[in-house]
Amino acid sequence: AMENQKTKLQIEIIGRIKNLRQQNGISQKDMADYLDVTAGEIGNIESLKYKNKYTLKHLTLISKHLHVSIGELLFDEGHIKEDVDAVLERIVEYLG
Repeated sequence: AMENQKTKLQIEIIGRIKNLRQQNGISQKDMADYLDVTAGEIGNIESLKYKNKYTLKHLTLISKHLHVSIGELLFDEGHIKEDVDAVLERIVEYLG
């Protein structure tokens, strides 16, 4: 089996975004159009097999588009932090 190409945190955040995407009835194609990438790129981001991940710019656009805070994308429910230091630290860890 192929090793995960993403960190635990990347898998968690990307998974959370995927769930939000699906709950909002947004296809991979819609998401791709919105972020100005290909649908294949969204597929690669959502797959464990590739290193591809959302950029900081993507995260910002996704939070606007889905009407959630960056904190809500980065932290699981019950642990959401909105202070700048915590959010920045999490982003740095996510971007690796």
